[in-house]
Amino acid sequence: MSKIWKTGLYIHVPWCRRRCPYCDFFFEVGETSSNYVDALCLELEHRIQEHRIQSFDTIYFGGGTPSLLPTIDLKRLFKQSELNPKLSEESVIEANPEDLSERWICDIRDLGFHRISVGVQSFDDALLKKLGRLHRGQDAFNKLQRLKKYTGIGIDLIIGTPIETTKRLRNDLDHILRLMPQTVSLYMLTIEEETHFDKLVQLGKMPPTNDIKQLDDYHQAVSTLKEAGYIQTEVSNFRRPDYQTAHNEIYWAGGQYLGLGPGAHSLLISNESGLRAHQKADIQAYLKEPTSPLIVDETLDSQSLFDDFLAFGLRNLEHGVDIISLEQITGAQVRQTQIQVLERYVDSGHLTRFDNNIRVTPLGIDILDRIQGDLLFD
Repeated sequence: MSKIWKTGLYIHVPWCRRRCPYCDFFFEVGETSSNYVDALCLELEHRIQEHRIQSFDTIYFGGGTPSLLPTIDLKRLFKQSELNPKLSEESVIEANPEDLSERWICDIRDLGFHRISVGVQSFDDALLKKLGRLHRGQDAFNKLQRLKKYTGIGIDLIIGTPIETTKRLRNDLDHILRLMPQTVSLYMLTIEEETHFDKLVQLGKMPPTNDIKQLDDYHQAVSTLKEAGYIQTEVSNFRRPDYQTAHNEIYWAGGQYLGLGPGAHSLLISNESGLRAHQKADIQAYLKEPTSPLIVDETLDSQSLFDDFLAFGLRNLEHGVDIISLEQITGAQVRQTQIQVLERYVDSGHLTRFDNNIRVTPLGIDILDRIQGDLLFD
């Protein structure tokens, strides 16, 4: 495999204290397994050999709730696998506010993580209660103030909920600007099928999300963050000018990533072709046989790889997509129908073009899904 492709490592920690009413991710409620690190190490060694991965540029722990994994297990994972967060371009671990004890924070800092991404979702207690979160707004704010003295921080915020008001959103954004975290992620609430919120909507006990209101909330949040100096790197993600988000760049700027753990997804590239695959979402099966074959979702030839990186690379609002570079690294060429789609959206003001670089304009963000679909399926 050529090292031309940057490689990210995603490690899934599939446990939570409770199930939030909006969440449809794969995890189990309860304590982590003491055997989980051993399974992760076995799978990592196997996948590295199987896919001839030379090294990892970034490391990301997601979930579930990675902060439930004891730090002694994290230390053991890094020792056995010889992974080193300090030497990666970016290493990130997700956490919930209630897990941010002084001891845990110090351990994470000493392990070399660059950023802790905290699932705050809101600083408003009434909204937090509706969202099923265990923490309270002021407590989360106080912990984040202490946390930023030790390491970089990221804050996740849910916007566009049916019960959210303009006043609540402004309050949440005010709290974020008082903290000035390295990164901010905005997630518009989606009512996923078979979640508790979905059941409430079906029963008429909760209003559905309103597309117009969600878009208004999103525009307000984007405007506020940009005015404060944040750079919008992706549709939902923002960074301070003094911080680089290397892991997310791999997803949107063209790279491969290996997902470890049950339910984790991977995109693996070799010889100008790609493989999208995932692990079975079954914790007990994973603990018994972590090196079982990945479930293949899609195989990508060079043209399909080009198409994917072109369409989804437009989410990279900071750098856009360089057509010539993409042709060189995939060995494929932009199709005539794609050129026509790009020209159409440039003319309408939804895209901009500078030489070979294509970027989405603020106007284009609102219809990015449509643009991507046209590039993939026209």
